Amino acid sequence: MLVPRPVTMLMSLVVCLWCASFASSQESYAQFKEVAEKSVKARDVLVAEPVFREEGGELTAIFGNAQIYPPPPPPAENMGLAAELLDSQMRVEVLRQYPFEGEDRLIWNKVLPTADAEIEKAFDKLKDGKLTQKDLFKVDQQLNATFTMASKEMASWRGLSARPAVSAGTFTVKITTIPTGSKLWMMHALEPTLAKLEGRKPIWEMVVQRDDVPLFGKYWYFMRWSEEPSGTKKSSGPHLIKVDRSSVSIVLQ
Repeated sequence: MLVPRPVTMLMSLVVCLWCASFASSQESYAQFKEVAEKSVKARDVLVAEPVFREEGGELTAIFGNAQIYPPPPPPAENMGLAAELLDSQMRVEVLRQYPFEGEDRLIWNKVLPTADAEIEKAFDKLKDGKLTQKDLFKVDQQLNATFTMASKEMASWRGLSARPAVSAGTFTVKITTIPTGSKLWMMHALEPTLAKLEGRKPIWEMVVQRDDVPLFGKYWYFMRWSEEPSGTKKSSGPHLIKVDRSSVSIVLQ
């Protein structure tokens, strides 16, 4: 279980300084798009791969997706929208990086710029502080319509009918801390960037229940504990860790 918990201004400043070059790159849509592209390519986020399967005269199209996992909790009304918009851009990048060939590649090369254009309009609103949940819903609808259109074109030239769908993924790990009983806070490596876009401080989340923690990608973490028997306060971090599908359990110290 992840419990939202603010940290000291000093700790937030440390992380912001460490991530400054990353966060400061988010000045344009092109750079925002590049972050999505690199995050998907490096699997720094949870990626559900696209699947295109021919069966029974139909082409089943599962478009796949990518997301910051788990989604950051919105700290206030209309906050957390940058993360959702980045998820939308990463959905596009998952398909852009899929190894389409021949006619299929031509189809997707034609439609993906349309998806980019929709996200760019939303990004401009985000930068102006005018993006709303309703805008993101419209983006999601447009992406689904664009992807469905492409899948129908893929099916058409094969003489098949299209059966579009959407996929999602989940992933959990067990966390052990050294020393045992240490208090633990984590945040996704993209959180400082998203916070900058929304004009707020990065949010750390306290990890309480550690047996099945929803994590996938890159995260910052830091720990605090008291030494026995002196009671001296100790801390470790911030440190960067990557969680992937080989990470059944992780040890943090």
